[in-house]
Amino acid sequence: MIKKPKDIKKAIEYLDQGEYSKAIRLLESKIPLYVENKEFYVILAKAFFYTGDYSGAKLYFDRGQKIQWDIDSALFTAVLSLKRRDFNSALRIWLDILDENPENKMAKSGLEALKKYSTMEELDYFLLSNKINKLLPKKKFYLRRPTIIVLIIVFILLTSIFVSIKYNLVDKVFDSISNTSSKNYNREGIQDFNLKDLNNNFLDYSKLSTYNFTGAQIEEFFNVASDLFVDDKDNRVRTYLNLIKYSNSNELVKKRAEVLESYLVDPDWSNYSDDISFTEVINSRYQYESCIVKWKGMISNLEIKDKKIKFSLLVGYDDGKVLEGVVPVELNENIKIQENLPIEVLGKVILNNDTFYLDAKSIMQYIVRK
Repeated sequence: MIKKPKDIKKAIEYLDQGEYSKAIRLLESKIPLYVENKEFYVILAKAFFYTGDYSGAKLYFDRGQKIQWDIDSALFTAVLSLKRRDFNSALRIWLDILDENPENKMAKSGLEALKKYSTMEELDYFLLSNKINKLLPKKKFYLRRPTIIVLIIVFILLTSIFVSIKYNLVDKVFDSISNTSSKNYNREGIQDFNLKDLNNNFLDYSKLSTYNFTGAQIEEFFNVASDLFVDDKDNRVRTYLNLIKYSNSNELVKKRAEVLESYLVDPDWSNYSDDISFTEVINSRYQYESCIVKWKGMISNLEIKDKKIKFSLLVGYDDGKVLEGVVPVELNENIKIQENLPIEVLGKVILNNDTFYLDAKSIMQYIVRK
């Protein structure tokens, strides 16, 4: 039995623990050492996939499949094809999987999904829902040390509650637990996510719209947005409000979404936790209108005039390897920028006719160590 290299073992550990960025940092610099190692590419591809970098995931899944084809990787590449709206590729991959394993449930589910969601609007809704995760191999269940500690604490708390019943201390215990909850159920605006007062009157078919949804879908968008709002994921809340804004929902529903939008707070460098990729925005720009993104790249066409800076961001090209796309950036601040250094932009997606640009809130330049 061949012993796994330490790098691979450590990266698998990071992957199982959900520390995907650590796995990427560990492996990406060591590609020349493992250029023919199938497992290396699979680990790296999965790490990119779970961070939301689908371009990186596809790149490394494809490299691994060239070395040795396997069903699990094929299932991931089929989902990646779906996310790129390349439905023919997804169909072909699932058929290849069924040729190899006719009983593969995930490949069958993928084919059934393409039949069930026959319109582009329905497919978009499917891609936005958690249902797409059923088409992927299940993640390995791994108990990290902090999780084990939490479980021990929970066990002790439950034992204490059981004992405390005899002393009429249960109310105090539950008060203590509720006070430590991280859910922000008392957040201002949470009550406006309720649509019951509209009596299921959600739709208006009299006007053309970018997205067409059913009443049940509209209601689900509000429910998902409500959960995200409680978790202070305002950037993601906005994506669902945008779907409603550009949909066939009626004016009452759109007004409700507009009210909710007024409660949202944009993230900054210190609390940005989303992974909104360039591909996601370019494929569904209306959904991501006014969302904050954080993209790395290189600068071209730098223009500095008065107190305003304009340039084109070569997204993903900060390492000089993969260019995901080009997006205009505007910064209403006159600061020193060096064209030959990589840059990271925290900016708001602003629609401009059939395309978009970034209104930069802040930028950061750094030196890459070779």
